[in-house]
Amino acid sequence: MGTCVWEFSRETTLWPEAFQVRFDFGHDQVFSYLLLSAGSAAAALARSNDEGR
Repeated sequence: MGTCVWEFSRETTLWPEAFQVRFDFGHDQVFSYLLLSAGSAAAALARSNDEGR
């Protein structure tokens, strides 16, 4: 959060742009994986609750 404020106030990124893009992309990939994992775990739990186990 503090990094965003710093970037907006100075109109530049904290790291060089090439690194920043890769850094952001990597975090987006991890977040997407976590969302998919949580969704599949929730679906399995809902299915097991529906079957009465």
